[in-house]
Amino acid sequence: MAKGRLSVTDPEEALSVLSQLIHKAGFQHMQVLRQFNYGFIISLLDKDLYIIDQHASGEKYNFEQLKQQAQISSQPPMHPAVLELGVTDEAVAIECRDKLEKNGFFVDVDKDALPGQRLQLKSQPVIDKTVFD
Repeated sequence: MAKGRLSVTDPEEALSVLSQLIHKAGFQHMQVLRQFNYGFIISLLDKDLYIIDQHASGEKYNFEQLKQQAQISSQPPMHPAVLELGVTDEAVAIECRDKLEKNGFFVDVDKDALPGQRLQLKSQPVIDKTVFD
């Protein structure tokens, strides 16, 4: 392989090379080379070169901090609302009710209602006094 070029002729090998994952611990060992275009960091880990989006990295960091520190509670709306969803979205929401509840969304299922109107929002998440709707 020539320096700075990927010369893999097997498509599966190329996909493998281009699909490498970086674990958090790897960032500690990266050598920062430059900042590019005021939003990207060019860095080196072992023999691999990485371009890191600073904005996306910051968002990921903030999201992880929020997940660790925030307490999710639920607050019922003044008037429970019927959720008008596509049939597929409604089926997914019913199937994943436990995940919705874990994140503060509580819904009731009205099996007699028309498809796409079977879910009623009973409670929505509140994180640090902010209601998410």
